Amino acid sequence: MAESGPIHLAVCSDDFGLHPAVNEGIVESFEQGLLTDTNLMACCPGFDDAVRLARSHALPIGLHATFTCDMLSYTWGPLTAMRTMVDPHGHFFPEVEPAWRDADLDEARRELQAQHQHCVETGLPLTHLSFHMGLDPFGKLAGLIQEAVRNTGIPYRGCTETFQAQGQARPWGVKRMRVDLQVRSRRQGLDLTSR
Repeated sequence: MAESGPIHLAVCSDDFGLHPAVNEGIVESFEQGLLTDTNLMACCPGFDDAVRLARSHALPIGLHATFTCDMLSYTWGPLTAMRTMVDPHGHFFPEVEPAWRDADLDEARRELQAQHQHCVETGLPLTHLSFHMGLDPFGKLAGLIQEAVRNTGIPYRGCTETFQAQGQARPWGVKRMRVDLQVRSRRQGLDLTSR
């Protein structure tokens, strides 16, 4: 058997930029050595706070392509003038399948490019590309992600089997992390109840 090199474990958190409370928890976990990097949501209200923290803590970030908003009373929408993936208030839909069902691919492509550009303009290097809440069953997001990987040279990071099968993946810890986020947020007077 051939000798192999060392194995390196990457532990990446999602949703950096969602809210300052989320950002704080991610930075704290990074400083404690629990995380190696994080996924930044360019269209969320906590983006500027996340960028400031990433700079001051030398936290590696990837672009977390965001086309859904899974919170009830804390919402966000696109950076561009999308019409096919937003509700009447201009916020992203809460679930993946309805969000992508009637999605205009050119609109989605422009939004993904805008999210990428928003991150690039910070001057922070992007280590990878991922997506928020899973792939759609229509294959639209998978195609855009593959296109973005080719065009930007930024590697994709995620569940390869899921990506290839166009399915949905929910790591076992997602529900637990979401509950922890809700508890921490309530302590700070915020309602981030999942839809």
